[in-house]
Amino acid sequence: GVTDAFMIFPLSDGFIPRLFTEEENMGTIQCDAHTSCPQYTTCCFMASSQKWGCCPLPEAVCCADGNHCCPTHYKCNEHQTSCVKGEVVIPWYTKLPATTNVQADPSAVKCEGLTQCPEHTTCCRLFTGEWGCCPLQNGEIELDFGL
Repeated sequence: GVTDAFMIFPLSDGFIPRLFTEEENMGTIQCDAHTSCPQYTTCCFMASSQKWGCCPLPEAVCCADGNHCCPTHYKCNEHQTSCVKGEVVIPWYTKLPATTNVQADPSAVKCEGLTQCPEHTTCCRLFTGEWGCCPLQNGEIELDFGL
């Protein structure tokens, strides 16, 4: 059957995953023969761990530091830990671990429509305009963009 894809992440790292609807969860992107990322993310190889990571953006730019990524058409600025496109500078994204099986999470937080976030997160609007799942720290939203 169809399983729901949830990107589970350590709250202390402040990862900001993209929110997925149940329809979107049906697809995955193969990074290699044994590893995949959820649909609408980008596989990026993380040199430090020698493992694949999932950038929470489609067609993202994988940064050379091996842990971060930027939206399409942005460039990674490793000195300022940010993404740059012309005059626009935004914080870069932290990659999430890739997985070989996607499991349903019965403790997920229900958002509007068919969207869901992992437990201990909340729905929030990302600076890209898309909805995402933001970590909660002591019941309050905690955003850590690595700046």
